[in-house]
Amino acid sequence: MSAQTPFYESLKVAKIQVTPRNVPVSTYFDKKNFLSRLETHEGGVFSQQEFDRDLRALAEDYDRVEPVLEEKNNELYITLYVWLKPTISAIYFNGNEKFTNKKLLKELGIKPGEIFDRNAFISAFNQLKLLYVKKGYFEAELEYSIEEVCEGSQVEITVCIEEGRAGRIKRIEFEGLCHREEVDLLQMLVTKRYRFLFSWITGQGVYHHEMIEHDRMTILNYLQNEGYADAMVDLSLKEVPDQDRVILLISVDKGACYSFGLTSIEGHVVFPLEDIWSKFYFCKDMNFSPEKLRLTLNAIQDLYGSCGYIDAIVDAKLKLREGECVYDVEIYIEEGCQYRVGLVKVFGNSCTQSSVILNESLVCPGELFDIRKLDGTERRLLGTGYFGNVNVYPVRSESHYGYESEFRDVYIEVEETDTGNLSLFFGFSSLDRLFGGVEVTECNFNIGGIPNLLNCGPRVLRGGGEYLHMKTNFGDRQTSYLLQWTKPHFLDSPWIVGFDVEKCDNRTLSRGYEIKSYGGHLHATYVLNQYMRYAWHYRALQTRNSVSSHSSQILDQEGAISGFISAIGVGVHYDSTDHPRKPSCGFRSKLSGELAGIGGNFQFLKLGYFNSYYYPMWPRGIMKFRGDIQFIHTFGTTTPTTLPLGERLYLGGDTTVRGYRPYIIGPLFGPNEPRGGVSSLLLSEEYQHHLFSSLDAFVFIDAGYVSLSEFTIGELRSSVGFGFRCGFVPSMPFTVGLGFPYKARSNETQRFFFAMGGCF
Repeated sequence: MSAQTPFYESLKVAKIQVTPRNVPVSTYFDKKNFLSRLETHEGGVFSQQEFDRDLRALAEDYDRVEPVLEEKNNELYITLYVWLKPTISAIYFNGNEKFTNKKLLKELGIKPGEIFDRNAFISAFNQLKLLYVKKGYFEAELEYSIEEVCEGSQVEITVCIEEGRAGRIKRIEFEGLCHREEVDLLQMLVTKRYRFLFSWITGQGVYHHEMIEHDRMTILNYLQNEGYADAMVDLSLKEVPDQDRVILLISVDKGACYSFGLTSIEGHVVFPLEDIWSKFYFCKDMNFSPEKLRLTLNAIQDLYGSCGYIDAIVDAKLKLREGECVYDVEIYIEEGCQYRVGLVKVFGNSCTQSSVILNESLVCPGELFDIRKLDGTERRLLGTGYFGNVNVYPVRSESHYGYESEFRDVYIEVEETDTGNLSLFFGFSSLDRLFGGVEVTECNFNIGGIPNLLNCGPRVLRGGGEYLHMKTNFGDRQTSYLLQWTKPHFLDSPWIVGFDVEKCDNRTLSRGYEIKSYGGHLHATYVLNQYMRYAWHYRALQTRNSVSSHSSQILDQEGAISGFISAIGVGVHYDSTDHPRKPSCGFRSKLSGELAGIGGNFQFLKLGYFNSYYYPMWPRGIMKFRGDIQFIHTFGTTTPTTLPLGERLYLGGDTTVRGYRPYIIGPLFGPNEPRGGVSSLLLSEEYQHHLFSSLDAFVFIDAGYVSLSEFTIGELRSSVGFGFRCGFVPSMPFTVGLGFPYKARSNETQRFFFAMGGCF
C-alpha cells in the first residue's frame, strides 16, 4: 500500500484526489475530513516517510487503501482509492451439533451489524476454536469464509465446523500393569477422568494431545525407574457409543526387568569407602533405576561439597552384561581442591538493601565451603517474596586471579519483583455474615525512607525488608482498623521486632452486647534455630462495652465492665511443619503466658498451650490432631466475673467446635448471649482427603469445654461432621460443611457452617 517510486521525494504535491469505493448510497463520505488527517497535503513538499505514516494510519481505519502517484510537469498528483470497512450482515454456522448458534455467537464475541475488522475477527475465531479444545473435541476442525455483498459494503461470514469425537474421558484403562503400578500412575498422570460436578470448574477430564504426550513420558520414566529399561507405551482412545465420552486406553509392554550388578568406585582419597557407600540409594540385585543412580551421584557430590570440595566431579558409566539384564556401574570421582568462602557479593538489587539480602545468607566469609548452604540461601531468599529469581553460586576470588587460592567468592544474583499489594475484599461466613474492606500490604517496606518521601518519592519506602500491613474491615458484626509493622533481623541480629495498632468494634460474640477496644501491641521474637522461637510482647488495650439487650441483671453488670489493660507476655514456639498455611506433615506447638497488672485496671495471669500435629497417612490423606488448653488466673481486685468480656475464653463455631453456634459453649447470660470463661479445653481430630485439583473433603470430631471456674476441666461438648475445602481462588479458600453436636440444646446448634479462609 505504499508508493514504490523513491524519486518522488521533494516534489511539490499539486493535487490529492480521494476516490471512495463500496460506499453505500445512504452514507456520506467526508473528503475534507479525510484529507485533514494526512500529514501529506496539497502545496507541500512530498516526503516518502510522511506518506508511509499516512498509509499506515489509514490502514487502521479502512479496509483497503491503494495509492496512485503520477508526476506531471515536475509536480506530483496523488490519487487515493479507499475501501470502507464493511459491516457484517450475517454470521452463519454449519456443522455444529454440540453447541447452539447462540452459544457460538456469544463465544465469538462479534455480532451482525458491527464493523468488520479482519484482525479482530481472526482473534475471535481462535477463541472459538479454543472452546472446542477446552470441551475436549480434540478432532474438531473449524474454517471460515467471507463473502462480500452489496457491492462490498457488507460481508457475510460462514463458519464451517467438523466437531469430530468428544474427548471427555469416561475412564482410564491400563493393559500390562499390576494393580500397584496402576494406582501409582493414576496419581501421577495429568490427564484425569471427567467428573460431571467439578470438571467444568477445573477443566480436567478432557483429551489434550500435549497432556497425553506428557503422560506418555511420565509412564515411561516411571517404568524405567522400576527396572523396565526397554518399556514401550501406547495410548489410544475408544469411543463410548451414545455417551459423548471416550476411554483412554494405556497399553504397556514392559519388556525385561533390569537390575544393578557390581559397583566400583575410583578416585576417592579424602573420604573412606564406608562414607561413600552410605550415600548410595541402590545396591546389588535391586531393580535398575536411573533416578536412584542420579540421587546417588548427587549425594556423593554433596558429601564432597559439604566439606569444601565444591569442584568435585562425580560421574558414572554403565556397562550392560552380555546376555544378561544387568547393569554394572563404574563411578569415577575427581575430588579437586578444598576451598573456603571468600567475599559474599550481591548483584541485581536496585531497591532492596544489600544488608537485607545478606541477613538471609547462610554462608559466612572464612568458613569452610558447604555447597548445601548455597541452595539453602536461594530457598531463603525466594521465601522472602522479594525476588522472582535468585541465583547463588561460587566464583574464583578476584583478588587471587593469576594463581590458585584456597578461597572462592560467593555471588548472589537477585531479580526483584513486586512486593506491594492493594486489594478490595469481601466475603460471607456463618460467623461474620457479610463483610468487606480494603487491605494494603508491602512485604519489603523501609520505614527509614519516610523522612525522604517528599524529596525522593515513594520508591524510598521500599527495600528495607520490613513488613507493613494496613487493613480496614467493615462487616455486619465487626468493624476494625489495623496497622502492623515488623522488622526481621533487627540491628543485624536474630531478633524480629514490630508493633500492631488496632481499633475494633466486635459484635460477633452476641447481638446482646458489643465489645469496643483500641490499643497497641509491641512484640519481639528471637529465632533460636530452624524450628524454635522465643517471643516477648507488651499489650496495652482500652476496652469499653455496650449492652443492647438487657436479658439479665448479670449481663448488665458484667457487660458494663470497662477499663485499661496493661500486660506483658512470653512464649516459646516450635514448628516443624512443611508449609505455613497448608501443612501436610509436622508438629506445631506454642507455650505462652501473659501477666496483666503492670499498671492498668485489671490483674490476671493467662496461660496457654496450643498444639497441632499433621500426619500423612498416604499421598492423598492427612490426619490432623489439635489440642489447646488455656487458663486465666485472676488476682488482686479482679475476679472471673469482673474480667472484661473481651479477655475471656470462648469456644464454638467453624474454627473450634463445629456444629455449634459461634462462642456458645460454656456459661451464658441468657439463651443466646455467651458469657465466656477462664478455663478452656479444645480437642479436635480431622481426616482430610485430597479429591482433585483444589478440592479436599474432610471428616472431623471436635470437643470443647469452657468454664468460669479457674483451673477446671469438666464434661466436654462434642460434635462430628464433614465438609469440603475449595482452593480454586488461592487468596480466598472456601470451607463449607455440616456438624452434628452431641446432646446439644436447640439454641446451641448451627449444623451448617461456611467461611472464606480459615485453617485447621
